[in-house]
Amino acid sequence: MGGSALQFFAEHARDTMVQVGADGRILYASPSVRRLGYGPEALTGKFGLDLFHPDDQPRLTEAVSALERGEAAGEMDRLYRLRTASGDWARVEGGPRLMLSDKVEPRGFAMLFRDVADWHRLEEEAHQQQDLFEAAFEHSAVGRVLLDMTGRIVRVNRSICHTLGYAPAELIGRADNDVAHPDEIDQFADQFAAVMRGDISSYQVERRYLRRDGGWVWFSLIVSMARNLDGSPRVIVGDLQDLTERHATEAELRRKRAEAEAATVAKTEFLANMSHELRTPLTGIIGLGGLLESMQGLPDRARAYVGHLMTGAEALLSIVNNILDFTKLEAGQVQLDPRPFDPIALVDEALLSVRFEAGKKGLELRTVCNAPLPPTLCADSARIRQVLLNLLGNAVKFTPKGEVVVHLSLEAGDVERLLFQVTDTGIGIPSALSHRLFQRFSQIDGSISRQYGGTGLGLAISKGLVETMGGEIGMRSEEGLGSTFWFTVPVA
Repeated sequence: MGGSALQFFAEHARDTMVQVGADGRILYASPSVRRLGYGPEALTGKFGLDLFHPDDQPRLTEAVSALERGEAAGEMDRLYRLRTASGDWARVEGGPRLMLSDKVEPRGFAMLFRDVADWHRLEEEAHQQQDLFEAAFEHSAVGRVLLDMTGRIVRVNRSICHTLGYAPAELIGRADNDVAHPDEIDQFADQFAAVMRGDISSYQVERRYLRRDGGWVWFSLIVSMARNLDGSPRVIVGDLQDLTERHATEAELRRKRAEAEAATVAKTEFLANMSHELRTPLTGIIGLGGLLESMQGLPDRARAYVGHLMTGAEALLSIVNNILDFTKLEAGQVQLDPRPFDPIALVDEALLSVRFEAGKKGLELRTVCNAPLPPTLCADSARIRQVLLNLLGNAVKFTPKGEVVVHLSLEAGDVERLLFQVTDTGIGIPSALSHRLFQRFSQIDGSISRQYGGTGLGLAISKGLVETMGGEIGMRSEEGLGSTFWFTVPVA
């Protein structure tokens, strides 16, 4: 090519230039031919056609013939495969350009090629990405809808068509609001506008859409905006998750809850009525028994019978009262009546109630105050006495020897709390079984119920009353060494 400007450009261009003489042999190859693994001089003298894939050689020959017939060179550009020095094939795009002699006679041709391997790779990757998008869009279990900037549907996938019962052609071109529930058309306008402006990337709502058969389907809808590279809006994307099953489950739960609440009310009314019906005759039995027991000249055997009668009647009345209290707690019908009371006097009265049973076992009853207490506090003393009596009764029942001590103290804080601790030297509770305490109708084991009796409601009622008053209840115990049951109550 000599020292011409053409050679200068050929030597510095990214494209590859190969000059072929009239005999078909290579006269010149530009330096960029090294991309094929050749040195420029190594190709000189070789047949240019040998560089091409055998299947592409006829097309190149035809292109040269067309040039010689005077056809436009640019129309000869094609995709070709060139053999590399390693024996592989490189994709290139280009074509021949006719070289003329000074007498305007053909003296060979030049080939200009540009490497299109990266372009083809990118194009193939783009096709793969498009295929992946198509597969993800069409076969997603979630319904997907694409809308244009006017809110009209431009594409839908199989899932949403299957759920709503439409063919794609029946939805495409329609406005989204045409199939949305009328009550929700304007409900989410602010969020949609925020997505359009780019203030938020997406929003999620629950919305109903019309089925083809006229029914409504609840969806969880996520709306987002797909944008162009310059940030301008391109298409609105809606992902819809069918909530039919969830809403049906929620409706069934509401129905069952309503049934359970109705059953609870019926049970509460039944137990309250039954407790009243049982307490009325029991009160009469206890009253008449007391009168009979106080009669002068009653034979000793008859007096003993009356004593047993009174004990059984009072035990039965206690059980009925426990059931009624528990029923009220379950129904949330316990009313508190805060009044001033003397905490020391309240404990003394409770101890007096269990003194007879404790005396039969030889148990010592004591009260311990860790610090001086105010003479008057305000809380529901009747409920406090009920809980304290329950804990004292259990302590005496399960303590064969030793003592039962009530520790009383006032805890400071944002709200002052009165702390009661009932400590005994009784049989104690195995740690593995302590979780059964404070549960309704629960005893530590069957032998406890057979040996000591009881319904298993006492601690459950105590827990409910303490929590209703805003306090806490708990226990510490060691098997064979006794137990400490404690509870706190907010006081003023």
